[in-house]
Amino acid sequence: TTRVHWAYPSGPAEPWNPSRNVAEMLTQIPGYRTRGLNAMTISLQGGSQRPFYSGNAAADPNWPIISAFTSDGSLKTAYLTRFNQIIEACDMNSLVVILTLFYFGQDHRLSNQSAIESGVDNVVDWVTGNLAGSPNVGNPYTNVVLEIANEANIHYDHAILQASNVATLVTRARNRALGYGVILPTSVSMGGNVLPTGSIVAASSYILLHGNSTTVNQAQAMVD
Repeated sequence: TTRVHWAYPSGPAEPWNPSRNVAEMLTQIPGYRTRGLNAMTISLQGGSQRPFYSGNAAADPNWPIISAFTSDGSLKTAYLTRFNQIIEACDMNSLVVILTLFYFGQDHRLSNQSAIESGVDNVVDWVTGNLAGSPNVGNPYTNVVLEIANEANIHYDHAILQASNVATLVTRARNRALGYGVILPTSVSMGGNVLPTGSIVAASSYILLHGNSTTVNQAQAMVD
């Protein structure tokens, strides 16, 4: 896992602790805002994993599990507790949270398309304050927008999360939120210097563009 690369100052003998990581992050959020940041991304399935995912995680029994979802799409309580702290701290500091649901290299942790759809439903219920047992029941988050999948054109095991199909989940999330009377901005990203598909643009509330491995001129051309 990646934890061996991020030893605490006291040395690698000190066990990695997700609650400590969150607590230390919370102390930095006011500084992010002071320096001009107005949004940050947090992900229910982590970020770029090491070694970089190349499409073989499902066949690797030693591949790290980094997922707030169980195999049926339910959300893990410990994750919700930590994410709630981050979202509320961002709200207190006027930061928007871009909440990523699925990340390549981890989507296979959910057993099938039905589990993916249930995962989307559960996240919408949570964000809108309607998920039983979540820390914010009755108190919807007002500073959260959703990113259904990070870089949908890269290595997703479930077809529903791939670029040609994922727009259906964007629509699903937005419609479920509207059923609660909530407008929940939702989108999907593609890899660096790749424009979203027409179906993604049509379904999305906002457009996410990735600038990794992209020159300034290329980034400007994407916006144009």
